[in-house]
Amino acid sequence: MAELADLMLKLKGMRWSFCLGCMEEDLVFSIRTIIKGIRAGQIAYLIAESKGGSGGGHNMSAAGRIPIAGLPEDKRLQICDQITSKFLSKIGLDPESGKLLIGEAE
Repeated sequence: MAELADLMLKLKGMRWSFCLGCMEEDLVFSIRTIIKGIRAGQIAYLIAESKGGSGGGHNMSAAGRIPIAGLPEDKRLQICDQITSKFLSKIGLDPESGKLLIGEAE
């Protein structure tokens, strides 16, 4: 997720990137920004902690991990939606304004 978040931030016009996915028994996410003075580590901590996970980082680079072992697929997707909405709210955006660039594999 970290490498993907770094890559996404290089796209023209990007100011934030938030990438997430499932890895083994955890949902992992990475946050990146080009905005100085932002506390991305605090945002990652708050997002992960709200779901029983851990998170942290630096001002412009952060990550988190949320345990999802044993959860059914629909519950995992619900958590993804919830933490994406929480991220967007924390950076002052309407949760409906985010753009999904990669969807579920069919």
